[in-house]
Amino acid sequence: MSVGDVSVPHLAEVIELPVPREEREVSRARARAGRRWPAYALIVCGVALIPWLVVLAVALPAAENTPHWMAAWVGLDTMEAAGLIGTGVLTLRRHPLRVVAAAATSMLLVVDAWFDVSTSTGGDLVVALVMAATAELPLAAVCALLAVRAAAAGNRAAGAVPGAPATAGTPETVPAARTATVSRLPAPVGTFSERGTAAPASDRTV
Repeated sequence: MSVGDVSVPHLAEVIELPVPREEREVSRARARAGRRWPAYALIVCGVALIPWLVVLAVALPAAENTPHWMAAWVGLDTMEAAGLIGTGVLTLRRHPLRVVAAAATSMLLVVDAWFDVSTSTGGDLVVALVMAATAELPLAAVCALLAVRAAAAGNRAAGAVPGAPATAGTPETVPAARTATVSRLPAPVGTFSERGTAAPASDRTV
């Protein structure tokens, strides 16, 4: 449809406006609250273990014979071997799960060193100390370092992905999916030509 030299759009034009900042802030606050409750639960469980430690220190005997001594150590060393192999393979492939594997293996090695030293006496204690200082604890440190570096690399990669949460100092972007649309009304039928003079009634066409 046209009036003189001025064309009038047949359909309403649609423009996109960003979602109000207040709405985004409310959504992010709710998301943060939903992610925090597991952390609070873990803190409560850790604090609850403190009085239990006192009970164990008072009630447990200084020495104890166990019928599954061999199975306990073989099982622990099996988990360590699987963790070391898995961490190495996942690291070579740069798989995201290498963070979990490296962190878990590091803790297993520390536990191994602790129980090996604390349950040994005499010559076995010397061997346990040497093993802890030259093998178990250094390997645990390597795995922990791999976990930290992999986590840092993952954070940097996430920051470079479009739509990822903006960090401090970077402009905040709004995903295209979260936009509001409004209709722009058609331009009113005018009586002026492009030169600004009144157009005769005979020149008006619809």
